[in-house]
Amino acid sequence: MKKSVLLIPFMILLWSCGNSLENKVSALLEKEIKKELSYPESYEPTEILIDSAFTPFNDPEFYNKTVQLYNLGEFVCECNKSIEEAKYSMSIYSDRLTIWDSKAYQEAKNKYDLNVENKRIAENDIKKLIPELKSMMNEPPRFVGYKVIHTYRADYFFGERLPMLQRMGYLIDTDITKVIMEYGIDGSLYKSVVLLYKLMLGENPIVEINEMFEDDQQIIRVLQKYIEENNTFLN
Repeated sequence: MKKSVLLIPFMILLWSCGNSLENKVSALLEKEIKKELSYPESYEPTEILIDSAFTPFNDPEFYNKTVQLYNLGEFVCECNKSIEEAKYSMSIYSDRLTIWDSKAYQEAKNKYDLNVENKRIAENDIKKLIPELKSMMNEPPRFVGYKVIHTYRADYFFGERLPMLQRMGYLIDTDITKVIMEYGIDGSLYKSVVLLYKLMLGENPIVEINEMFEDDQQIIRVLQKYIEENNTFLN
């Protein structure tokens, strides 16, 4: 019986701490979001989910470096496309003898050489960045604040005033005084970053990759090759 009595104040303490945290986070987000709204008075929170944030995956530096990795993968895909286009043009003009054809061939050859070199540079950057990210993953986790998923309604101006439902992710500092990072958790970039996290952890999220837009699938699969090569080298 005594144990039950002692549990009641403890549970009240837990509830009050959690309630205080949610109130502080809600107040901070309301203040920051209203600054960006065309109609601040229309802000209406509908859901807020709060969790502790730890390195590396909730670290802004790690996130931004993974975005950099994604951008490099996107650039490699663009180079691959340009290389194939140049090779096709070269094949058309290589056997023709007119001055115009020779000029067209040389232009295609220059495009080919440029993109081959650009791809080589990007690949070197990728091969340097992946081990850097892996090194950050091997460091002991460090508390960096709170990750929040917040859903709210607000009015926006698109030629006329229209209500919209927004779902955003936030990283808030340990003292709950400022928003460190904001990101659209339903956007393709964020989803791509999460998939890259999983690939670097050694997972193979085939179903999730197949659900991406075709261009994003291509980028992820190109980067998957480099990540797997890095994993093989480490093993």
